Amino acid sequence: LLEDADTSLQAAFRKFDSPTLNLQKALAFQFRDFASRPVHGEDEIQAVDVMLSKIQNLCEGHNAELQDFIGEDLSIEDKDFATLLAEYLERNDDDDDDDQDKNVVKGPMNLVEWICNLSRQVIDKMKADQQWQVSMDGCQERYSLLGQLFNSAAEIVQGPNRGNQKLLLESEILLDVTQLWLRQRIDEFAFRSLLQDNENLFGTWMNLLRSMRQCEISVLRFLMALLEEEELDADDPNYREVSEQVLEHKGRTVRRMVEELSPKIICDKVITHWNLSPEVRDPAFLIAPVQDADDVIENDTGRSSGGY
Repeated sequence: LLEDADTSLQAAFRKFDSPTLNLQKALAFQFRDFASRPVHGEDEIQAVDVMLSKIQNLCEGHNAELQDFIGEDLSIEDKDFATLLAEYLERNDDDDDDDQDKNVVKGPMNLVEWICNLSRQVIDKMKADQQWQVSMDGCQERYSLLGQLFNSAAEIVQGPNRGNQKLLLESEILLDVTQLWLRQRIDEFAFRSLLQDNENLFGTWMNLLRSMRQCEISVLRFLMALLEEEELDADDPNYREVSEQVLEHKGRTVRRMVEELSPKIICDKVITHWNLSPEVRDPAFLIAPVQDADDVIENDTGRSSGGY
């Protein structure tokens, strides 16, 4: 229903923001439930994937009103009596179970930051699995989920929406991107080695590799969306003030990208995707990544892992 960016349908979902029927809080509750579980099954991952897709479609067509809706601070929304009573009882609770109950992490205050939280959790799970054993189980679902996550992140900032761009940057999602690229490269080397011992895994590997590449594309599109800026009108009486705000925001964005992303990995990604393109069917157009023979990097993103 939402995929065609029908503004009337999108606006209808905007009405679910009452204390008793709040779409933002319902989604945040589901994300919090997902984050609280140490292990995620295929059904749970699929459910979160669908919710992220819903967020993307709510903002489809650069719907500024719905983008702001996704970025609203849930902590300042009107609360129903049951919520107020529960908070009152919690504040006045005795010292019993202080360490266990009162220090529970509540989670982010808006859906934009929840996207960052989810990406970090999935990437941390990837890191833990890599330290344990080499297995493709669940990997395709995780990369597909991350791809949808960054598709949703791109949609909530395109237009652009400077407020959501700022929220994502301050949540340090760029550090998550760098970690994702490193984790993905480790997976590629490990799984290609695994294929040498078990050719029956080839079909599984090709499906997983497709999810990896699609995830890469989603991340790169998201990074481009972070760099979008408003088109200014020189005849606007507030032109100077707005232009200063835009320039300040752009400066912060670029600075964080330089500090939190790896320029080498980005270049290696560009080369990889060029080498995957139809133009490189002619080997004369193949670009070899630049590597320093004196500086050996483990799981180097510039090193061929047995084919792109």
